[in-house]
Amino acid sequence: MHLRKFQSFHDSFTFLLNHYFGTFYTRMIYSFLSCFSDGLAPFYQY
Repeated sequence: MHLRKFQSFHDSFTFLLNHYFGTFYTRMIYSFLSCFSDGLAPFYQY
């Protein structure tokens, strides 16, 4: 439930980033965010 809600937010957020910044900046920001979320992943498990 929570994950699906987060996924839809993530998709719309990615779409907005693509629209405003173009794909290059989106990939940079996305890679940073994925590294950041990987660092936070253990906290989401509990």
